[in-house]
This record gives sequence, C-alpha cells and structure tokens, in this order.
Amino acid sequence: MSKKNKKGLSDNEILSKHSKFKIPISVLKHKLLTTYEALIVHLKDDSLFNYHSIGVLLGRNERDVRKVYFRAKVKLKNGT
Repeated sequence: MSKKNKKGLSDNEILSKHSKFKIPISVLKHKLLTTYEALIVHLKDDSLFNYHSIGVLLGRNERDVRKVYFRAKVKLKNGT
C-alpha cells in the first residue's frame, strides 16, 4: 500500500495530478541560486507545492527538499 500525504493522495496520484506542469525558464536563470534550488523555491513559493509533493515530483527525499529550500532562502536573504 502506498503512503498517503495529508490530503490523502498517494505518491502515484501526486505524479499523475501534476505530471504536466510548466516552469517558466526565467525561474531557472536566477543569479544567486543553483537550478535545483531555484526550481524548489519556485515550486514551494509560487506553485504552492508542499515538501512531500516536491520530493515526489523530483524523486528526492522530503527532508532533502526542505533543507535545500531553507538554504536557498538564506542565500536570497543574504544576497550571496
């Protein structure tokens, strides 16, 4: 049985629901962030995905997504 998230969706349901989302290319050209960091920040802040859904979409662990997100936010805050 597949693990369900807080909204009751399994990982497979998350993938099928969001399989055709679009990322503006401008998001990936951020000067301070790596492409991966910029993608996670966009998905979290602009597309309002939760950490679990981002992890499923990118094939990463939810904890790693959370770490990358917070490190990217620090980079943006400090301008480095």
